[in-house]
Amino acid sequence: MRTSNYQTQIIDFLRQHHLVSLSELSQALTADFSTLYRNVQQLEAQGEVRKLVLNSKRTVYELTSHQHDHFVCTDCQRVEAVHVRLPSLGRRTVSDVVVRGQCEACQA
Repeated sequence: MRTSNYQTQIIDFLRQHHLVSLSELSQALTADFSTLYRNVQQLEAQGEVRKLVLNSKRTVYELTSHQHDHFVCTDCQRVEAVHVRLPSLGRRTVSDVVVRGQCEACQA
């Protein structure tokens, strides 16, 4: 239930770009940071946007309709979409999985 023009713009931008920071959104949509932050938080509360904390300095957002997990290289911070098979978790639900480690390039 999007109510603001900014929320519509954010959703449209995230449809075209994967894993976007608030700073990148602010530059692309030419809106002030606090306005975008509030709107992204509202979209997250509505279940349309998911936050992914890559490390202590980098947080990005994606649409919840992107059904995949993420691998984050602990050296170069590269992010890849992966699919992780989980064992049966009973009644638990999992919204996303982040796997951290070294990518092939950093191991070389």
